[in-house]
Amino acid sequence: MKSAGYSKALRLAGVCLGVFLMVGTVHAEDLNLKAQLIWGTNDKPAADSKDKPVDPALAKKLSSVFKWKYYYEVSSTEFKVPSRGAKEVTVSSKCKVVVKELEGPQVEVQVFGEGKHVKTVTSKLTKEETLTIAGDDKKECAWFIYFQQF
Repeated sequence: MKSAGYSKALRLAGVCLGVFLMVGTVHAEDLNLKAQLIWGTNDKPAADSKDKPVDPALAKKLSSVFKWKYYYEVSSTEFKVPSRGAKEVTVSSKCKVVVKELEGPQVEVQVFGEGKHVKTVTSKLTKEETLTIAGDDKKECAWFIYFQQF
């Protein structure tokens, strides 16, 4: 009788130890992100403009929140943020971001324009939810950085 109880307790301890070891090795994955620098304006593009309109679905999404009629992609870059780490990314010649993965599906994004810190935003970012950081409204136009995970 004692040996059956002892054997059962030993098996239970083994299972618990196995689960503990598996949980200990589980870690967050690297984030695969895409950042688009977007220009919003009410001005129609010139006939010879090389400005690339953003995807119509993204333009509709931005138009539902912001006041601009036209949205153009200035640049686009894909990058990887190491698990619980940070990555500095050049978005344009005047704009850099530092993206840091936080616990949960959150990121902290520091935005730098012309070498100066512009803002820091902490937000949820998942494959289903995107992040848009908007800049100042200047001369009837504005900039945005649109982040999505893939």
